[in-house]
Amino acid sequence: MLLARDFSRPMLMQHILALATCLTLIGLVAFDRRPPLAFLQGEVVPQQVAPGSIVHVRWTTQWSRQCLGMVSRDIVGSDGVIRIYARHSLRIPAALGVQSSDTPFTLSNALPQGNTRYRAVVQFETCGLTSRIWPLSVDAPTLAFKVI
Repeated sequence: MLLARDFSRPMLMQHILALATCLTLIGLVAFDRRPPLAFLQGEVVPQQVAPGSIVHVRWTTQWSRQCLGMVSRDIVGSDGVIRIYARHSLRIPAALGVQSSDTPFTLSNALPQGNTRYRAVVQFETCGLTSRIWPLSVDAPTLAFKVI
């Protein structure tokens, strides 16, 4: 077992400096991986809707930093088939904190009747150094509604 007395003073300082540098880098990477938003609440309005109708997805989110993102969303019908909707850029809020959004879109005419789920994932590729290599993903809670 190595003891502090086995190292010369300059060598011990080099080891302490190397350890401090590693811990600082680990801390920076961990902070850089912090998601810029959290979903607080969501709903699909109206809750019962006919195929081909317009629905609104309303979110309340908490933004902790401003980053560009892309939203991918899909609808899972009662038949289990996933219908993918266009990927689009996410609006960056003017200020940090709690924000509300309302996104309308038209449902497919091919949606079968029954319980249906809305899913979304936001990917941030320009939110710090590590997200350019390893994008941050934030899954929105799944929202349920019924096609009648």
